Amino acid sequence: MNQYLRILKFIKPYWKRILLAVVCMFILQFCTIGSIGSIVVFMDNILSADNLSSNTPIPLTLKGELFGHKIAITPLTAEFTVFTWLRILVGFIIFIYILKGFAYFAQSYLITYAGLRGTLDLRNKLYRHIQNMSLSFFTRQKSGAIMSRISNDVGEVKKSMTVLFGDVMREPLNILTRIIMAFALSPRLTIASILIFPIAVYPIIKFGRKMRKVTSITLKRRANVFSVMQESLSSMRIVKAFSMEHYESKRFNKENEGVFKTEIKRTRIQAVTSSVTEFVGMLGIALAIWLGGVSVIRGDLTIGCFLGFAVAIGGIPGSVKKLSKVNNTIQSMLAASSRVFKVMDSPSEIIDLPNARTLDTFKNKIAFQNVSFAYDKEVIVLNDISFDIKRGEIVAIVGPSGSGKTTIANLIPRLYDPTSGRITIDGTDIKEFSLCSLRAQMGIVTQETVLFNDTVKQNISYGHQKQVSQEKVEHAAKAALAHEFIMEMPKDYNAVIGDRGVKLSGGEAQRIAIARAILKNPSILILDEATSALDTGSEYLVQKAIDNLMTNRTTFVIAHRLSTIMHADKIIVVEDGKIIETGTHEELVKKGGGLYKKLHDLQFRASAKK
Repeated sequence: MNQYLRILKFIKPYWKRILLAVVCMFILQFCTIGSIGSIVVFMDNILSADNLSSNTPIPLTLKGELFGHKIAITPLTAEFTVFTWLRILVGFIIFIYILKGFAYFAQSYLITYAGLRGTLDLRNKLYRHIQNMSLSFFTRQKSGAIMSRISNDVGEVKKSMTVLFGDVMREPLNILTRIIMAFALSPRLTIASILIFPIAVYPIIKFGRKMRKVTSITLKRRANVFSVMQESLSSMRIVKAFSMEHYESKRFNKENEGVFKTEIKRTRIQAVTSSVTEFVGMLGIALAIWLGGVSVIRGDLTIGCFLGFAVAIGGIPGSVKKLSKVNNTIQSMLAASSRVFKVMDSPSEIIDLPNARTLDTFKNKIAFQNVSFAYDKEVIVLNDISFDIKRGEIVAIVGPSGSGKTTIANLIPRLYDPTSGRITIDGTDIKEFSLCSLRAQMGIVTQETVLFNDTVKQNISYGHQKQVSQEKVEHAAKAALAHEFIMEMPKDYNAVIGDRGVKLSGGEAQRIAIARAILKNPSILILDEATSALDTGSEYLVQKAIDNLMTNRTTFVIAHRLSTIMHADKIIVVEDGKIIETGTHEELVKKGGGLYKKLHDLQFRASAKK
């Protein structure tokens, strides 16, 4: 029930459309009453033997049974011939079905609109929540699985929303209207006919539970398909380099086959449910026809009442069949919505404090005070790290792979929070600042260049909410030594660079990223091995661009190549999550015997051999 209520919250803003749709549903039922009633009246009152044998005008006299009582009413004083009454009947039926068509269109459109808008709001809210999740959430979840939640799971809810407010309200109302009409014409036949319908409830409930379980499995397997597809497509260069196309195709086929099997199970459950409920419904109709036929033969029931009763009761199995499908759809929705709400209920580990302050400027220093960090309780990455960096200084962090260098860089903009200890800016814990204002002071350039399938201009100005002038974009590109190659592109700054900058070389992509950081004009700069993946020629140009970027900024440099950080104001050497050495390049080299000296000798000896 809680999931139903949560879904209803997304439909609530569109209650006026739902209310109007309900009005249209009542109009549909009045049309049903009118069409059935007209059949009874015409058969029993207009087409009687006396009226057919005479061509004289006749009044409309309603004769028949109502709730078991004989009735004879003359509602109109006008008298017409049989053929005129026939024309009136045909015209009335045409009018009824035109009205019914408009009412059905209106209620279907309004229900669908409310359902789609509610789904849109749900998907937007889910995506906003995912965007606000901390980085640890994305390290635990596969990106393909997250995409599947947004696409497949919400899509499953979308299919159910239109059904939930369409068939769930319309079909029970239709069943009730038809039972009332049938009961009015023959209470005895109605009671005898509908007693068999409760038998259909058991398979609806039983198969509905199976549908919910199978849907949950299906959604998980769809997520696996998305994960395999995302991993393969995002790593296409490696796939082709190692000739793994056939392997990746087989891996995708295997996961896709799993989805096929569960989808077939869903189809089988749906088909069996429909077949059983339809069979039970037809048993009720068969019983009604038998009992009604006997009553007509005995003279206990008129032909008009029997036909009206048959039409009324004959529409019930179709509605019951639709409701059985609705139950399966709702069970699928519950399985999907539970997965959606599970993500939405997951709290972000990195959030603003209730009274978070705005960090306007960075004046004095950044300090790490006894900082420790672990991605989980067992694996400690940083252990009791303490150091500080003054405004305008360049601090380089070096060490072997896996020593915790990048983790230190990730803690500064609060991509993660320390397990213990604290990081301060001008003596204030960075947790006391709002995330937006904290990160606004920082520019980050990483080894893995992140670019978007958009124009050069949009990639450089990414992060600016307002439109950035062409002049400012070009100024940043020139400082990053990117303007020249940009102007050689077919549409220069309006050239689309492809997914993840695939149309650019590594050095060009990195200079675009540096231009983006220059345009942001941050007071704190974080360079995470920004040149380690480049060749010598590209590294030279990128390093010059980085030198321009570092001017008058407080800079953290995570370095693998020691030649890039020889002029740093301070070098911090990290090993196994601990600081083991601190000093300038000259101090650490002269010291001898330390890790930095060993790394220095190893790299420069290798360079000399080249």
